[in-house]
Amino acid sequence: MVRINITIEEHSLKAIDRAAAKEGWNRSAFLRHTVEGYFALEEARKRRRRAMEKAVTI
Repeated sequence: MVRINITIEEHSLKAIDRAAAKEGWNRSAFLRHTVEGYFALEEARKRRRRAMEKAVTI
């Protein structure tokens, strides 16, 4: 893994910390899981879109 540095509004950081605590994760784990979830959702959307396009052309 690599370390990154980001700039974020204080209220957003507080919300991230609350959500991370709720899940039992630290801030880094929360951000990592959130980003991975976003990419998984985007991939699922792409697959669904391709399937719909394929169904329309049949």
